[in-house]
Amino acid sequence: GGDAEGALGKNLNPFKRKRDKPAVYWSGIVDVNGEQEFSYTVPDTFNGTLRLMAVAVSDSTIGTLSSKAIVQGDFVLSPNAPLAVAPGDEFEVSVGVANNVAGSGKDAQVAVTVKTSAHLEVVGSESQNLKIGEKKEGVAIYKLKVKTGAAVKLGSATMTFSASLNGQPDKSAKLGTDVSVRPAGPYYTQVTVGSFTGAQDVPVKRDVFAEYRKAEAAVSPLPLVIANGLMAYLESFPHLCTEQITSRAFPAVVLGQRPEFGNVSQKDGAAKAQQAFASAIGVLRSRQNAEGGFGLWTASVEADEYASVHALHMLIEAGERGYSVPPDLLAKGNSWLQQLASSPAKDIHDVRSRAYAAYLLTRQGTVTATYLAALRETLDKKYPITATSTWQKDSLAVFLAASYKLMKDEKQAAKLMDEPLAQLQKRGEPYRYERYYDPTIRDAQTLYIASKHFPERAKKLDFATLGAMVKSIQDGRFNTHSAAYVVLALDAYATQIEAKIAGKMSISEIGKDGKATAMTLPANLIPRVPFSSNAAKLKFASDANLTTYFAVSESGFDKAPPMSELKAGMEIIRDYVDAEGKPVTSVKVGQELTVRLKFRTIGRDLVPNVAVVDLLPGGFEPVLNPIDAPSVEPAKKGAFVNRLGNVGGWNVEYADVREERVVLYGSVTANMSEYRYRIRSTNVGTFVVPPAYGESMYERDVQARSLPGKIVVERAGK
Repeated sequence: GGDAEGALGKNLNPFKRKRDKPAVYWSGIVDVNGEQEFSYTVPDTFNGTLRLMAVAVSDSTIGTLSSKAIVQGDFVLSPNAPLAVAPGDEFEVSVGVANNVAGSGKDAQVAVTVKTSAHLEVVGSESQNLKIGEKKEGVAIYKLKVKTGAAVKLGSATMTFSASLNGQPDKSAKLGTDVSVRPAGPYYTQVTVGSFTGAQDVPVKRDVFAEYRKAEAAVSPLPLVIANGLMAYLESFPHLCTEQITSRAFPAVVLGQRPEFGNVSQKDGAAKAQQAFASAIGVLRSRQNAEGGFGLWTASVEADEYASVHALHMLIEAGERGYSVPPDLLAKGNSWLQQLASSPAKDIHDVRSRAYAAYLLTRQGTVTATYLAALRETLDKKYPITATSTWQKDSLAVFLAASYKLMKDEKQAAKLMDEPLAQLQKRGEPYRYERYYDPTIRDAQTLYIASKHFPERAKKLDFATLGAMVKSIQDGRFNTHSAAYVVLALDAYATQIEAKIAGKMSISEIGKDGKATAMTLPANLIPRVPFSSNAAKLKFASDANLTTYFAVSESGFDKAPPMSELKAGMEIIRDYVDAEGKPVTSVKVGQELTVRLKFRTIGRDLVPNVAVVDLLPGGFEPVLNPIDAPSVEPAKKGAFVNRLGNVGGWNVEYADVREERVVLYGSVTANMSEYRYRIRSTNVGTFVVPPAYGESMYERDVQARSLPGKIVVERAGK
């Protein structure tokens, strides 16, 4: 349990340790003719009293029996291991040994041994001899190290402890326990897209662990190829507010009918799409409030307007493509859309949301003339057209145009589409993101609406017209919302153009030894293939004298953790302090520390929608307070307080606490803000302190990373 959103639950540690098996057995209902024997092997980890219950039923009577049985080995082993560690960590694991061997005497010699899986190595001897009297306990302490370099192995590392009386196999016990070995850095996806004529070499940029590595390359004479990289980016995006869950579901909706986007068969594509869509529906249902709108993180009373409209668009799109959309979910959503479309707008972003809502209602057959008239009146009064500023260049004009088109007002619709289509051809436009809107989102929405509702105009667009949108993605100017809309727009655009491949395309993998290996491409419009970890670069080629497009996506955990700070539009500082507020790099086992995270923007006043991931060092765990427990210190006005006991100046919108990481969401300003929570040391050792990482979820070049370090945990007696 605890995974909340199931398959959509990201920012979990994927290298989970194995858990102890429960001491539970049920035979099920069994027909018995005469006698029946039932057998159950009690897990090694269980020592104690088992309750036994049996019920027998015949045609004429019923019988029950309840009894107890004490189950214990010759020795009871109780290891104490950290929850998670990172490559390079050195730590101590203690194992308590209770001697239950009858008649072993007060000076019994007990041999204790530890064996580890390939993830770890024992520093010193694997075996120790302890003197543990009958019915007494002793402790063996081992020093272990997580392997580094080429020997690193991630995942659930097993430590198997055994104890025997004077080496006698018939007087012994064995117990295994696991620890998670995970990297000291976040999982992320890097997307490289571009175009060429003839041939081009593209370097492989990352060296990542084999575990969860995903690296693919795609090539096509059509700019549709960039959909491949964007789908890989969306699939691995680790933060899941309502907009992001919706944006991740859009490619799944597209994939069901266009499997070449996902490089899968029609059958596999449909199955994958259905699973992803069902997961998204489950989360959206939990976030829909009574009025029908959707909260950003939970079913809050005040819905997020634009994210809600975006989510309802996905449901409508899915329904039109044959997916089973829950009627009640959509019906409540449509009621909310009507309320939104008729409500007053405070600024241009509000007008855009209402124009989007009106378009979705019109698309479903609702007569929206009144809504559209009110929006036009608002625009004419508040945003008059000037030589340098016009709302007709905005996406809201596209949504209005589509609504007029659906209501057969051809003249008005055509006029409103002129400016947005002209923007598709603009180059060098300054990039600015604000409230789910930027030039890439605008261009993608324009291409989508033009392809879906103005096909005659979409067919006249040549590939060069889409150059500005492709260039934005090539420069990394995309986010979850623009990525989803680009995939949706390219799918709509693909239905309006001739699917003809001009020339022969190829991809070759050039290894670190310089040897080139040609890769076999699938026969479809957008061939995509994986490449190996031995690749140093990829060579794309086409024998046609035409512009050809490529996309490369690299996902995984970097082998070499970052060793320097990163300040790109934002700064993050993290330190550990003791009860007196003094920074520390060495603590005693069992001691609690306060983690201080400080944030501020650089060169700007505000960065909204920031995600911060703080991985705990191995040998530490978060300290969770009961809901009604007093906080760490008196709360300041407006401070956010959660079960971590945080009291700080940062207005956290949502906090997600895991056993080995804390994930926070909020907005960062130019003033230094602070977030604090507590952790407790659990094991002696020297542990890598992963850097805290923060990023804007919608401006990919706004990132921050604190310095990494080390922390030493000593025995309490030192």
